[in-house]
Amino acid sequence: MMVYTSGSLASVFLGEACLNLFQAMWD
Repeated sequence: MMVYTSGSLASVFLGEACLNLFQAMWD
């Protein structure tokens, strides 16, 4: 359970980081 939560959080964090970078490039 803990590992799954950690993986999920990491995925969400990476996803948001990529989205932010993408938006910054488009700005």
